[in-house]
Amino acid sequence: MDTLTQIIDESCIWHTPGKSPIARDYEGREATFGQFGRYGGETTGLSRPTFCM
Repeated sequence: MDTLTQIIDESCIWHTPGKSPIARDYEGREATFGQFGRYGGETTGLSRPTFCM
């Protein structure tokens, strides 16, 4: 998480597409990191995000 904190701006916006309960825009680094945690929880650990820069 330290590396992500360094490279993701605190004013970022993360978009999760679709019509699921977690689909929407997340504004700010803390909301984005919270969303990353939900990916694992909502998918029972089956989803693994891939980051491309």
